[in-house]
Amino acid sequence: MAWTRTQTVGGNIASGTSVPVTLSSTAAGNLLVAFMVGHTSDAIADNLGQTWLLGTSRANIPGSTKVYQWAWLLATQSGVTTVTLTTSTGVSYLQVAEYANTDGPHILVPSSETNTTTAAGTTVGATLGGPPAAGDLVLIGVAQNATNGTTFTAGSGITTIIGRANQADGSATVCVGENLACAATPAANITVSPSNDIGATALAFTATPAAVRAPVMAPSLAATWAASSY
Repeated sequence: MAWTRTQTVGGNIASGTSVPVTLSSTAAGNLLVAFMVGHTSDAIADNLGQTWLLGTSRANIPGSTKVYQWAWLLATQSGVTTVTLTTSTGVSYLQVAEYANTDGPHILVPSSETNTTTAAGTTVGATLGGPPAAGDLVLIGVAQNATNGTTFTAGSGITTIIGRANQADGSATVCVGENLACAATPAANITVSPSNDIGATALAFTATPAAVRAPVMAPSLAATWAASSY
C-alpha cells in the first residue's frame, strides 16, 4: 500500500512563544510528523501528552537566529486534535501532517536525515542518506530569512508542496514538501525565488518491516547456514 496523506495543517505567529494547530482527530497507528521553526530551542506537545521523537535541531541558516527541526510519532494514538510548538519569543511556524500506510510498522529510514544550507541560493536539498528505498515517504522542511514575495517550488525528488507560511507583511519563511512514493536513493530539493540564505532538512519513512526490507544475518548464523549448505 502506498503512503497516503490524510491531513496537513499549519500555523504561525508574529510574536509570542506558542504556536498551536488544530487537527481533525487522528487515526490510531498513523504516522504524525511536524516541522518546527522557532528561536533558540523548540518543544512539541499534543493534547494526549504523547512522547514525540525529535530530529536534530539546526541553527545554521546564514545570518539568521531561527532554529528548525522535525518531530514525529511513528504510531500516534487516536484522538490527537491539537499540536503545539513552544519556543522563544519571535516569529515561529509549525506544520503538522498525518500519513497512513498499512504495509508494516512505520520507521524512520536509518541515517536518512540530511541537512543542507546555502547562502544567497535558489535551490536547497540533497540526496538522502540511508538510502531510502523506492516507495518510501520523503519529506523536506525549509527555513529561510524572510523575504517579501518569496515563492517555493518542488524540485527534484519532491512532488508536492504541502505547507508554506507567510508573515503578515507578505514575506515567506517556511516550506514543507513531500514525495509519497520516492524513487530509490532519492533526492529532495526545493527551489526558492528570489535567492536567499536557506536551511533545509529532509528525512524518509518506510512502512516495510526491517527484516523484509534488508535482512541481515548475524555472523554466527551466517556461518552455520553456510556450513549446512554443503
